[in-house]
Amino acid sequence: MKIAVKLTKQDFLDFNRYAVIRIQKSKPSEKLLFLKNLVLWLIIGVLFMLVFQLSSSDFSNLDLTTAVITAAPFILLIVAFIHNQNKVLKLLVPREDGVVLGDKTLELKEDGIYETSDHGYGHSFYHWKIIDAVEEHNGSLYVFFDNIMALIIPAGSIGDGIDDVKSFIRKKASL
Repeated sequence: MKIAVKLTKQDFLDFNRYAVIRIQKSKPSEKLLFLKNLVLWLIIGVLFMLVFQLSSSDFSNLDLTTAVITAAPFILLIVAFIHNQNKVLKLLVPREDGVVLGDKTLELKEDGIYETSDHGYGHSFYHWKIIDAVEEHNGSLYVFFDNIMALIIPAGSIGDGIDDVKSFIRKKASL
């Protein structure tokens, strides 16, 4: 069975979003743990400062400047973290003329899946026993070999035969 695939940048980004959500379901997110830790230390810092400020009986001594100075490093860390996350995500997108994106041909044979780049850059072979999962999302089919590595078959590449392809791969991969 041959499948002609045209993998676009958007298809790759959709797969990455799906893969991240898939991983987050299986184990706790480091990003979420980092943010929880950061917020916890922010609260501890503010409470620590307030305890010393409120130890005086007069609330007029509460110094807003000290509170702002205490909170500023935490706010800067949060902004820097979010900025760096967005920067890294943009850098992880492959080139349009590279190996990952573009036109490919997938051949599903008795011994495994053959992937050939129509650019002439190369080819790959994946034995059936290496396949971990076959999942469908928004019409695209993802054949996972690892937690985040998969063959991406974009929506429209198979047409109405997506269920036939899924069942064929699952049968051959013994899933």
